[in-house]
Amino acid sequence: QIGQIRSKNRAARLLLEGIRGETPAALGANHGRVRSPRKWWAELLYALGTPQSVADDSILIQHGAALAVVRTILLGGSADERGKAVLAEHAPILRRLLDSYDGVFSTFFLSTLHRLYRLTLFGRGALGLGVGRAGWALSAIEGLDACIWLLQLRRDVPGSWNEEREESYNFWRGRANRLLLGVEALRPPNPPEYALNQAERELLHDRLGLSGDGRLLEALPDDHPYCREQNVLGCYPLPGWEQKRPLPQYKPFEDELGRAVESSEEHRCKSGLTVGEFDAKVAAAKSEKAGKRLQRHTKGGFVFCCPHRVIYGFHAMLRGESPRDPFAVLYTRLHRHNLPSFLFYDNVCKLRAYSMRREPGFFADMRALVDRFHFQKTGAEAHKCGPQYNPDYYDAVRWVNSSAV
Repeated sequence: QIGQIRSKNRAARLLLEGIRGETPAALGANHGRVRSPRKWWAELLYALGTPQSVADDSILIQHGAALAVVRTILLGGSADERGKAVLAEHAPILRRLLDSYDGVFSTFFLSTLHRLYRLTLFGRGALGLGVGRAGWALSAIEGLDACIWLLQLRRDVPGSWNEEREESYNFWRGRANRLLLGVEALRPPNPPEYALNQAERELLHDRLGLSGDGRLLEALPDDHPYCREQNVLGCYPLPGWEQKRPLPQYKPFEDELGRAVESSEEHRCKSGLTVGEFDAKVAAAKSEKAGKRLQRHTKGGFVFCCPHRVIYGFHAMLRGESPRDPFAVLYTRLHRHNLPSFLFYDNVCKLRAYSMRREPGFFADMRALVDRFHFQKTGAEAHKCGPQYNPDYYDAVRWVNSSAV
């Protein structure tokens, strides 16, 4: 952990020094006609500085397809038109930055990009699969790390590149491309490349919401204890939304009742209040009698719907709204491949952190965004999670109704 922190701090220092170093030169060349390059980095730096409880750095890349494009860039290649399209869809902040530099990242950013790649790759559920050995993800990243070190040596030390290092680079690049492709997609590797043993394969399947042998789970019987409880609380009648798995207790994050041990996990993004506390505060500010009215209300209902206002289902909340509500429904009722590509929710930054802490492999490719109404709202409810949660940055949902209900 100490080594990783030092590496991250060193990459951040190189990035800041590079930005400071290029800004005066660019300003002198532009004579005020073009905006400062420092502004090109503002979105990225804000995202990197966002508190861990709200958004971790991996959201800048997040998707497996975007990881593959970043890997190509780190190995000395460039993003072609298809790669740029992938970045625009899944990592728009990186795409905007890439366009600002005419399709080639500055060398002082590559160290930070390398750390972002590692953080994203390890945070998607592939780490810890090694049973009695280092594991699939660590074996795969070894080749990339070796290539990046060799490329940096070639840039920084003139005359250091020779036939032996060229041969070494080609070997590690081939190994990295073969193994990392599966890690990025959370797809088991081919046995000749890296053979997962039975325990490792079962663990990977479990993280993807599958049975031990990799099959999709069947719906739980109606008399299952978890089904009986959920059928009383809610209604999800559409095909595909049947109860497929119970909700486990995630130790040490939760107590025996499923409540987060760290209460901040269920707070709103900026105000630091729970959703119920925030709603009560807003209601109290609007009316002197609001407190009495709220006492007669239930904890409310939680509704899932599509952008066309078709309701998928709903359930009653027992102890007030929290990220646990959408997490429990999505994880227990849907298969991973049926998860929405984009999920809108007013407190979605907390939902993503909540979900990725518990089931990172299952939710790895689901992009969570704040709906436009709440993201653009000012005051106590304004979001501090950063532009990576802004729906207007994603072309796929630019014209989608993000506040359907």
